Amino acid sequence: MDHHPEWALTNGGCSVNVTLTSHFAGNKVTRLDFELAEAMNDEFTVVNNTYQMFPLINSKQWISIRIAVGMLVGGLVFFRFVVGP
Repeated sequence: MDHHPEWALTNGGCSVNVTLTSHFAGNKVTRLDFELAEAMNDEFTVVNNTYQMFPLINSKQWISIRIAVGMLVGGLVFFRFVVGP
């Protein structure tokens, strides 16, 4: 859209503030600025609904990991018991 938005990170880089103006209109807000803002909000919604930064492992995966570790520890204890000291 031939814009040059001004970006600023706040909140330790967790928030992005964007200022939109049209250079060709003397740095005033135009209809194109609103269209760009709407497109940016739409993209944020798509990304926000599909991207999960934290936690990297969901609860079902944690359960599987805990079961695997438990089986490993149990197997090692059983092996140690069968083989002897």
